Amino acid sequence: MSASQEGEWPERPLRFALWIVLGALAVVSLWRPELIGQRFAFDPQDGIELKTLRAAARSVAAHLWAPFLAVALLLFVGRSAEGETGWSRGRLALAVALALGAFLTLTQVLADWIVDDAGITFAYAKNFAEGHGLVVRPDYPAEEGYSNTFWLLILAGTHAVGMDMAVAAKVLSVGLGAAALALALVASARLLGPRLNAETFVLCVCLLLGAPFIVWTSSGLEHSLQALLFLLVATSPMLVARPEMLAGAALSILVLTRPEAPLPTAAATFAWLGILLRDREAGVVRRVAWIVVPPLSAFVGLYLFRMAYFSDPFSNPFYVKAHGLKPWRVFNLPGSGWRYVLDWASSSGALVLVPTLLLGLRWKGAPRTVTLALAVLIGQATFVVSATGDWMGEFRFVAPCLPLLAILVAYGAGELQTHLGRRQRWVALASALVLSLYGTIALVHFRAAPTTPFERIGRIGLEFRSLAERLGVERPSLGHHDAGGTSYTAELDIVDLAGLCDRNIAKNVENPAFLRDYLLDEKRPTFFFGVTTYFAALWSRFHQDPRFLRDYVPVVFTGKEHMQSGLCHVRRELVREGPGLVVEREGDTIRRLVVEAPGGAN
Repeated sequence: MSASQEGEWPERPLRFALWIVLGALAVVSLWRPELIGQRFAFDPQDGIELKTLRAAARSVAAHLWAPFLAVALLLFVGRSAEGETGWSRGRLALAVALALGAFLTLTQVLADWIVDDAGITFAYAKNFAEGHGLVVRPDYPAEEGYSNTFWLLILAGTHAVGMDMAVAAKVLSVGLGAAALALALVASARLLGPRLNAETFVLCVCLLLGAPFIVWTSSGLEHSLQALLFLLVATSPMLVARPEMLAGAALSILVLTRPEAPLPTAAATFAWLGILLRDREAGVVRRVAWIVVPPLSAFVGLYLFRMAYFSDPFSNPFYVKAHGLKPWRVFNLPGSGWRYVLDWASSSGALVLVPTLLLGLRWKGAPRTVTLALAVLIGQATFVVSATGDWMGEFRFVAPCLPLLAILVAYGAGELQTHLGRRQRWVALASALVLSLYGTIALVHFRAAPTTPFERIGRIGLEFRSLAERLGVERPSLGHHDAGGTSYTAELDIVDLAGLCDRNIAKNVENPAFLRDYLLDEKRPTFFFGVTTYFAALWSRFHQDPRFLRDYVPVVFTGKEHMQSGLCHVRRELVREGPGLVVEREGDTIRRLVVEAPGGAN
């Protein structure tokens, strides 16, 4: 082997072997997708039945053909496009299009899923568009049970023009996620220039095709918009001649979109100030003002609006979650906040990125996009760790940060070439393989047990609405910790046991006596449904109070799996016999109400 050939990657036999493996996987995933998918679902996890996992595996596997083909084509396109000046625009556009095709195909795994929290925004947006104001139910008091004002206004606009809001939210969520993915890949390619190789591009694609980004860009919530705004702040020096103006505008919308926005805004401001001072540019004060003043004005305006409209400077979600928000947790490395981040890194396979990030990132003289991306990432991570993460599946708070991380990984991989030469390609490809395998496993398990599906919660609400009609209750109310589908789909009066749509509960999560009196003496909902280990049931133990045992009796829905719950009760005085209604007694005491499914159907 000549000196010019030494270290060349990949050598011909290895290259042929790689093509054979990728081609075989692509063919098998098209022909018999369950053979691929079931490899990731042998054992039950978190109480999920094996048959459910296998069904989820088949669903995911049926959509794996696009990523397999995309990886193979990206390697081919990238290898054939390499040159001294980097990829041409046409080649880069083709590569990004292939990645977008894989992304859009994988999101179809969750085509029938929207998280129920999005339904809360739907309810508020619908009532606002119909002239009832910012309320969860038309004649309810004005309370801010949402924390995504800008997203709410967008959805209200879709309802006003006659669109189905759930469909609109899904399309917008996936579409903005696709835009964020495309921008992250283009920015990574421009950042690297001639140092960009196919393996590094594939690594960034696999990072963004992981379960967190796929799941939360399919959720109907605002996290896709958040990810895109993060990226606009970081990539503004690449996009426009006056990047501080674009960054300030993006941060202003971010302040109206997410409650933790002041943290990444502050981080971006300090980073921008440091960049200008480092590069000794003129007009530092004026240019930093473009970063500070617009988001600060949006922040102040939002709080003034809250005071004028809701008579309160904070939203209900803030009161529910603020008692768990402890800034000092950032310094508690063994604490639950950092454990949330580490759980994501280990369960997603992202730990394989550590060598690239540690060995490759060079901060002295780093491009502005890299500095801004890191700053925004640190600001968001401060919130995530302080709030100890989130209970929802697949790391909701991490998902919007992944496009920023992809940029940092691309830059680190480019710098790593100075240490490893062409061997960096092996590191990138091996890391991409690990990310794709872990991402597939996580997506299978999420598909098997998705977080609070909006459609399922809506069906629960409709069941109680139907039962209320059979009991002769004209205006039923439901005490439940999921208020999206119950208020939007079923249009039930809701007593939100999670506190998001009920300020009295939100402000008294640490006052059990108040919660018991409020629920059992003041609100006295027609039905209770949910779990006893979270939210108001956990905070107050109202279900163990003598008043609850006196006034409520269990309800059993036969043949309806989605109605099985540890807390399913109806007011005792409303119970009566009727078609499909069986009252079970012990002497003169009602023991429970059994609601029989017609024909035993589910």
